[in-house]
Amino acid sequence: MNRNMANLIASIVFIIIGTWFLYNTVQLPQTTNAADVGPRAFPLIMSISIIVFSIVLLVQTILSRKQDMDKKIYIHRAWSVVTFAALLIIFVLAIPRLGYYLSALIFFPLFIFATGEKSLIKVSLLTAGFLGFTKVAFDMLLGVPLP
Repeated sequence: MNRNMANLIASIVFIIIGTWFLYNTVQLPQTTNAADVGPRAFPLIMSISIIVFSIVLLVQTILSRKQDMDKKIYIHRAWSVVTFAALLIIFVLAIPRLGYYLSALIFFPLFIFATGEKSLIKVSLLTAGFLGFTKVAFDMLLGVPLP
């Protein structure tokens, strides 16, 4: 597959994903306090960003259609990508059943191993650091309990 075709497919897929995120974001409740950001703000910013950047990629791809026709895309370690995607789906499905922290404790090391890291010490430190950061940032500082 050449680069233009990959960019074309990716931009269309991400426009669809961004639109789906945007649709679901507007279903979230609005904040009752004008000084509060509310649960809708961050997903709204992210979904609009996905759509805008995907449209930019689509336009760039269409305008440079003839330039990159000979550049091929090679996916190195394709199984790592597939493994990471599968783990991410299972992680999201596990959060309502196990809670965020237990799910992250189980899956975050698996995510790191899927990227090719082999050091158990690095994986342990990264996992502890990430869980500590999310606990402090969300639960303690922002007062937003994670499920």
